[in-house]
Amino acid sequence: MYEGGERVADERWSAAVSEQHGRVRIATPQHYRGRLTWQRSERHRMVCWSGDEEGVRRAPQDVRRDPRGTFSLFAAVRGRGRVEQGGRRVDLARGTMVLCPADRATALWHGAGFAAVALVVPEASVLGRWSPVGRPATALDRGAGVGRVAFELLRTLWGERAALTEREFDTVCERAVDLVCLAAAGARDAGSGHGAAVSASVRRFVEEHADDPALDGPAVAAALGWSQRYVQTVLHDEGTTPTALIREVRLERARARLEQGTTTSIARIAAECGFASPGAFSTAFRRRFGLRPVDVRRTSAPARAVSVRPR
Repeated sequence: MYEGGERVADERWSAAVSEQHGRVRIATPQHYRGRLTWQRSERHRMVCWSGDEEGVRRAPQDVRRDPRGTFSLFAAVRGRGRVEQGGRRVDLARGTMVLCPADRATALWHGAGFAAVALVVPEASVLGRWSPVGRPATALDRGAGVGRVAFELLRTLWGERAALTEREFDTVCERAVDLVCLAAAGARDAGSGHGAAVSASVRRFVEEHADDPALDGPAVAAALGWSQRYVQTVLHDEGTTPTALIREVRLERARARLEQGTTTSIARIAAECGFASPGAFSTAFRRRFGLRPVDVRRTSAPARAVSVRPR
């Protein structure tokens, strides 16, 4: 599903906003004027709204009745407002960005003439790149660096949304999430410490699933909630790639089994370690270790007992 829509403020205004962001309660003045426009896929959605002064509240009971499991990135385009969440207040002005978990009590107010774009993404997409435990309403600096690039990408994505396929839309949304999480984590967290944590998660997942012949870089990234490019970047900084890491784990596992002197056939060991065919296994094994699998088996085979007859 890839579709867009638009609604001008009417008696269903509150229901339309709730559909996009989760159950909310809205206080608006009489003769309120507003406009809500959106574009969404199965995984992501972008929402742009503008209007007169209003107050929007998502209370704890609203969260319980309508949990979303999402994060919303609000980017103010025009006017002024504020977001309050978990005792933290973030003032909104043109260019301000704030990242909010949807399933925490939230209050939003904005003045007349306000307009903003919101990117709504699955919670796993954010938590897989950054760990904002206990951090409500995180403000992002878009004045320079990664924050500025993220803001410009959001503006461009919104402007080009109608020209994108669903796959293209999702791909650009993932790139935006990468940038937003880097900006949210800050230079220190986005550096070696954060990269090491990501690398550890990837390696652990590969160790646990290396015997699956279908395991590849995209599958690892999808399972952990990161973009494929992000995983590639982290591993590249360590001098490897997803493909090379998966192959290395499989080869080390296969060699360990061969050195155990098991009687299991080499073809079966190859299959159980995730290789698509014995031929592919043998080729990769020889390139990595300079030996054939059968050579390792012969070297590791226990010496046979020789009986000597007494004279």
